[in-house]
Amino acid sequence: MYENSIGIILSKRLWDSILLKKTIQIEGTVADLLSKRGEELKLSVLFFNIEEIHVKERKGKAFMVQNSAIIDLGNQDIPSIVYNPNHYHQRSHKRTIFQLSRQENCTVINERAKLRNKHLLELISSNQDIKNLVPVSNEPIHSPIIFTILGQKKSRGTWHFPFFYAKDFNGQLQSYEEAWHLLPQMQMDQEQLKEKIHDASNIILKLIQFYYPGIYELGLRFFLNKKGDIKILSTVSIEKVVKDAASWDPIKYEELVSWPIELSSELLESSVDAEMKREKLISLPEGVEADHRSEELPLHEGTLRPLWVKLTVFPDSEPVLKFPSSISAWLKKLPEAMKYGVKEEDCRSYLFEEDSGALDKNSYHQPHELFISHSLAETLQIPADLIFQIQVVQEKVILGPTVGLLLGEKNHLYNLSYMKKFTNRLGAYKRFGGVVFAFSTRSIDWDRKVAYGMMYDPIDNCWRYASTTIPAAIYRRNFHQNKTHLQKLVEMTDNQVFNSYHFKKSDLYLLKNEPIIEKYLPDTFLLEDPKELMELLVEKKKVILKPVSLSRGRGIFILEAAEKGPGFILTDYNFSPKVHHHIKNLQEFEGILKKLNVIQNGYLYQTYIPLLKVHNRSFDVRVVMQKYNRNRWLCTGIECRVAGENEELTNIARGGNAMTLEEAIKKTEKGLSFRQVHRSILNLCHKFCDLMDQSNEHFAEFGIDVALDEQGYPWLLEANIFPSFKGFKTLDYDTFLRIRFQPLFYAVQIQGFKIDDFMPVERKIDSKKIYF
Repeated sequence: MYENSIGIILSKRLWDSILLKKTIQIEGTVADLLSKRGEELKLSVLFFNIEEIHVKERKGKAFMVQNSAIIDLGNQDIPSIVYNPNHYHQRSHKRTIFQLSRQENCTVINERAKLRNKHLLELISSNQDIKNLVPVSNEPIHSPIIFTILGQKKSRGTWHFPFFYAKDFNGQLQSYEEAWHLLPQMQMDQEQLKEKIHDASNIILKLIQFYYPGIYELGLRFFLNKKGDIKILSTVSIEKVVKDAASWDPIKYEELVSWPIELSSELLESSVDAEMKREKLISLPEGVEADHRSEELPLHEGTLRPLWVKLTVFPDSEPVLKFPSSISAWLKKLPEAMKYGVKEEDCRSYLFEEDSGALDKNSYHQPHELFISHSLAETLQIPADLIFQIQVVQEKVILGPTVGLLLGEKNHLYNLSYMKKFTNRLGAYKRFGGVVFAFSTRSIDWDRKVAYGMMYDPIDNCWRYASTTIPAAIYRRNFHQNKTHLQKLVEMTDNQVFNSYHFKKSDLYLLKNEPIIEKYLPDTFLLEDPKELMELLVEKKKVILKPVSLSRGRGIFILEAAEKGPGFILTDYNFSPKVHHHIKNLQEFEGILKKLNVIQNGYLYQTYIPLLKVHNRSFDVRVVMQKYNRNRWLCTGIECRVAGENEELTNIARGGNAMTLEEAIKKTEKGLSFRQVHRSILNLCHKFCDLMDQSNEHFAEFGIDVALDEQGYPWLLEANIFPSFKGFKTLDYDTFLRIRFQPLFYAVQIQGFKIDDFMPVERKIDSKKIYF
């Protein structure tokens, strides 16, 4: 790879148009301007075709420009800094950009080109300082001028505004000064309007950068309503802004085109500095070893019973709390500090003479009033419109609970519509109160310990954009995060990020020699040598192949001896209908595995367990195990997943259906004891979860797949850290909801707060269905 290089991604149309000029004049084109600026900054500028980038190999077809001549480079490594100046419409192109941005040590300048108006307006509406910029629904545009201001984000995260222009209704470009004279009489003068648009743009872009951190260049369009108020119209892509500049101001055009090279140079320098600092930080004195273990912290033992409070903010530049005198007996001593989420601030506390009600009647619906100064609420980023609980520990008041839902890194997907699917998890919100906040590690201000995301609003039963201090307990809902950022959260929360490790099939394989669990595991092997797999097949007659990193029945193959004649049959369940490959020998088998990318993608193979059947349809058992507190696991649901007609895989996603365990055991007509089978399954699952608690990771939820052989013996097939509960949704909706609630209950309890009227017990056996 070329040293000190950056990559420029071109659309196929632009790529083709430039290459056609190989024998014509390349001088003065975008490619030539970028290359010349690169030479000045001692950077090699490589151009890549979006349609010929191979993300996994991190290579792509490229050319460069030297002395105004195009040099074909063939396939080249993608540099660590990549600039995307285009607004793509094809999903495959958008996916390529996103996948590239998630590669290690790769920064993509402009993962997105613009925002959807719906999401832009929702985001702006969430900020009190700029919500007045959102136009009233269907508000007509009376202004004859549309203003466009371009923001560019520097390497340190600050925005500057190099281009401010306007267009009239005929599409004619105007300078700001020219456009001003076309406006009707204004209350603001020319400089005031310009300053207002500039300030509004700065706030908007600072907000956007936390939700869409991959955006480095973005145009904002404004108009004036009938009253002369500034309103936001939309975003506009850098591609469109540059096109406007090219037709109107050649000098500004060259400046805008070459700016990404300057930014890339800054980013390269900052990455080198960061690496040098990192090496200094991780270097330890000789003989000293780093300790990566997480210390197990006790719960808040001996704390007072949590108290429900509503907040009233009063003006004060000092950090102050005022408690009603009616709870003085509960307080015992006035707190000297306040903790909210992962932040703690010293404060002064007072009592004031006001009756907030009796302590024995305190509840979510009858909270006491706690006065908090604006300074303290602002410093801790506390939303004052929610009902909280407080507890006092060692002269410190803790406000909470604060529960985080950790999303992945696809920030472009996370909006208010996306969050609707989480709303049914909040059906029991009023039993614990506080903050429930969804966010991505890419949307964190690490210096301030503030996250930007979406907060649950219990009044309207919906989500809203917000920012708040990083929550004290975090439920990891996605397993695609930057490892360094995830570890930061683990440390900040004192190891209260649960499901902190993505447990995979290969991890279950590594437990095969654990005495407590080994007798429940089918013979399982990593697929490295197809010859060894064939040898096992000769012995067992049937084996199943599973991808290490996929779930829900995806990527499954079954290999078995042919019923008639020599050879084998490999059944591919990735297609519907399934595909059968007839294999004659080892060489042919290796060829099919290579063609299907099986070995490259990482697979396990294990002995096929002949499952119990209901009406000649195989079934297995999904057991949901969830934590009640740090040291106690509960089984919160059991369902049987019955395969569809002529199917061997039991996943609901593949057309199976759900059934209660008791019903399934009876319909096998094997004379098995339901109670004995039920007990053996629970025994196995508790052993597995207890084993997981011996690791340094923080687990709190597993979907455990158990196979019952024809004698009713349980075999542990898989343990999913992010299980699907589709079967429960149709089988028993109340159980489905309780399973959805439990991780939030757990997050509340490990912070030392209470769940009103919540007394979970192991599931009781009923003649018709199983409850917990």
